[in-house]
Amino acid sequence: MSESYFLKTAVHGRHECYSEDRLTQVFVASFNSSPNIRRAVGKLLSIKEANPVKLKADYQVHDGAGRIDVVLYSETKEVRRIENKIDAPLTKSQMRRYSRNGNGKKMRVVAFVKRYPAEAAVLKEFGVFRWSSLDRLLGIEKLDSTNTDGFVSINFHQHLKDLGMAKVDSISLAELRDLAKALHTLRTKPYPYLSLSRTNFFETATNVFSICQDAIEEARKDPELRERIGTAFRFNPEISYVVNEDDGRKKLTAVLLTARIMLKKPVNDIKSIQAGIAIAIGAQELTKFAIGTWFMDPDWHYTTEIFAKEATHQVKRELQADDFVRFCLKRWRKKLLQHK
Repeated sequence: MSESYFLKTAVHGRHECYSEDRLTQVFVASFNSSPNIRRAVGKLLSIKEANPVKLKADYQVHDGAGRIDVVLYSETKEVRRIENKIDAPLTKSQMRRYSRNGNGKKMRVVAFVKRYPAEAAVLKEFGVFRWSSLDRLLGIEKLDSTNTDGFVSINFHQHLKDLGMAKVDSISLAELRDLAKALHTLRTKPYPYLSLSRTNFFETATNVFSICQDAIEEARKDPELRERIGTAFRFNPEISYVVNEDDGRKKLTAVLLTARIMLKKPVNDIKSIQAGIAIAIGAQELTKFAIGTWFMDPDWHYTTEIFAKEATHQVKRELQADDFVRFCLKRWRKKLLQHK
C-alpha cells in the first residue's frame, strides 16, 4: 500500500480522536500499510488461510448482519470479521449476529477489546482478544522509524497507548514469585543478592502497579461508586507494611507493594483502600505472598487479615489483569455500597 493510501484512510471522516470508529479507521490504515502489523494480527488470530503479509482490510462493511467494523480478506475471500470495542459492552447476541452474513452463511468473527467482557459466555463462544495483546506482538523496538513499516507501526502503538490499551494484560505466577522473593530478600537478608538475568522484578512491580491503576480507573467510571465516594482519588503507588504487637513489642509481619485510594471521609468505617501484592515477613525464607485488596478503618487498622481468603485473589498460572480488576471492583462495591 502507498503512503498516500495510508494518509487518505487515516484522515477520512470526522470521528472523535479517541472513539471506537477512529480506532477502527487507524487500525485499517495501519494494517494495510504495514507488513509488521499484518504479521502481528496473523499471529494473534492464528490465521493460516494465507500469508498474513498478503492480507488486506476494509472497515465499516455493510452486511445483512449490520455494519462490521473490520473485515480481513485474502485476495477476495473473507478471512475474519473483527468487532472493535473500547468502553462499550460486548454482548453474545451482537457477536452471534455478526457471525452470519446476509445469506445466512456462518462467518468467522472475533473481537478486539480494551478489557475482557464480564459475560463469560462471550469468551467461551468467540475469540476475544485485548488490543494490548496485539500491541505486544508489534515488536516496535526492532523497527526503523524512518521507513514506512516502522513509522506506521510505532504510530499505531502510540495511538493504542493514548487510549490506555498498550498495558500489560497478564503477569505469570513465576514473575510474581520472583517479585515477592526479591522484596523479602531486600528486607530480611543482611547482604541481599538478586540476579536480574531471568526476571527483572522492577519490571514486574511496574506491571503490578499498571494493573492496579486499571482498577482505579474503572472505579472512576462506576456511577454508584462515584456517587458514594466521589472521584477525588488518584493513583498513589507505595510500599507499606503491617506490624503486630506482642507483649508490648512490635513485630513486622508483612510488606505490601500497593496502590492506595484515600477517601476524603470514611464510608462504612473505611478510610483507605489498597490493592496490590503482600509479602509475609518473619522467616528467613519466603513462605507466602498474596495478590489482593485491603481496607483500613479511620484508626489505620486493617479490617481483615492480610492473607485471608476473602481479601486475596487466587492466582494459578498467571494473574489476568481483567480478572483482578473485576475482583477489586466487586470487593469495593460490596464494602462501600452496603447500607448499615
